[in-house]
Amino acid sequence: MNLNGMRWPVVIAAVLATFGLLFAGVKIYQKQAVDRPLFKLYQEIKEVKEVQVEKAEGQMVIRVRLDRVDDLQTTYRRLDSLARSVLGRDGYRLEIGDNRTQVLEQAFYRMHFSLQEANTTGNFTEMAQEIENQQKLLDIESSRLFIDNENLYLALDHRGAYLYEIIPRLGGRERSKGERGFSG
Repeated sequence: MNLNGMRWPVVIAAVLATFGLLFAGVKIYQKQAVDRPLFKLYQEIKEVKEVQVEKAEGQMVIRVRLDRVDDLQTTYRRLDSLARSVLGRDGYRLEIGDNRTQVLEQAFYRMHFSLQEANTTGNFTEMAQEIENQQKLLDIESSRLFIDNENLYLALDHRGAYLYEIIPRLGGRERSKGERGFSG
């Protein structure tokens, strides 16, 4: 084969154009097959304020910013179920955004020891009492704690702000590293 007679600029341009088209095709597929269906499903939930979908570290990251919710567990499980219906059981991480303040973050810091201890020991009654004690001690307006086989769900409200934390249960469904709430 004679490589000297090849038009290298044309070959390089063709290779770059091919990769460009493949990359654009993947992006279009993601928008059509993943992003739009998820956005449409999540729009039907009145507590959802904002949705962002991106790919990070080989998996889809779905960030959902919520308005105030009465039952964090039910809302989270519904969001997770909808994501699973579009993406399958694995391959995504669901992060919940809230409207937290420094006061609520400090309160969560004080409460998370009880949450983690109960997650390890299974003593949820004592944990619930300690969360209630911390809420009163820190003058937080309300706290709601939910538990299922997969997660502990904590919702704190204080002066118009709210914090949501989802803590994976030990022995529950395996979660991706970093699956928790975010401030949005």
